[in-house]
Amino acid sequence: MLRCRLVKFYLVFVSVFLIYSCLGKRDGRLSLVEHKCGTCHSVEVAIGKKRDKEDWKKVIHGMKIRGLKITEKEEQAILSYLIEYHGE
Repeated sequence: MLRCRLVKFYLVFVSVFLIYSCLGKRDGRLSLVEHKCGTCHSVEVAIGKKRDKEDWKKVIHGMKIRGLKITEKEEQAILSYLIEYHGE
């Protein structure tokens, strides 16, 4: 009986850990969008429209011209998030 409970606990723990890990990757990119894009306007403004990859690149380029400070790695993470969750 105790062994069965331990196995169930283990399965639940592993499932929660895997779900949290997957969400953490997405949330990490979302928090980057919130941190970088949300300094000048709400995140809703940033992700309010669906755009294709080229349009998102243009939007990011325009924000960089206006003063957005991001590294190349941050730019790629933001772009991948926008394409995956807010792309056409």
